[in-house]
Amino acid sequence: MTKTAETTQAEQMQLDAVLRAIQTMSDKHREFEAAMHAGDEQAVRAALQACSEASHAWIRTPSDFEDGSPADVARYAALDEIDALATAPIPWDPEDRGALVLAAEVAEIAAASDAMGAAYGLVAEIDEELEYLDGEIELLQDMLGLLADEDEDCEDCIREPDELDDETRVEYEARLARDERRFVELTMERAAKLGAGGEDPLNYWGVLAKHGLMIPEWHAIHSYQQRMQQAPASV
Repeated sequence: MTKTAETTQAEQMQLDAVLRAIQTMSDKHREFEAAMHAGDEQAVRAALQACSEASHAWIRTPSDFEDGSPADVARYAALDEIDALATAPIPWDPEDRGALVLAAEVAEIAAASDAMGAAYGLVAEIDEELEYLDGEIELLQDMLGLLADEDEDCEDCIREPDELDDETRVEYEARLARDERRFVELTMERAAKLGAGGEDPLNYWGVLAKHGLMIPEWHAIHSYQQRMQQAPASV
């Protein structure tokens, strides 16, 4: 057998393993869809766990194919098929109980997620200015020689400042003082806007932990519900 033939055979074996891993992901996703359709909460949880395990198995499967090679094309074609499966609209069916699966949990998680998003939105402009000021303050401190020299072994060593004339130094010191005051003001304004609930008023992460749901599971359930077509309008 020639070297080329050996390489082709090895590549085919690797492709076969990759396609099996992708097929397993497809099979597990169909099991999840069936569990959602049936409204079986325990089956949904088990299927989601199986989907996660299949996904990790696929990630661990070697697939170092040359870009554009037949094996590479076949791999992406298989991935496109599973992507289409996971995003296709779900035809309306009065027997489909997917919208009811974990409904209370999904609603509580969604409320916590929306509240956290709203809190972040409330202080988004403040956060942008804080990020800008943080960079300006560090730059001015560096110019004035107020930052430790990273080349020194001593943590408390201060590097020599840049050679600045007196007028420039006074200007930089004034700018630094102004930016530091503004930073403190904005930090206090941010805390006041958020209130006691802070950035996560309904404890989004705690809600997820409470229900035993991880992020991928929540997104899978939510995605299924979004893909469900609405009931036909009554005439």
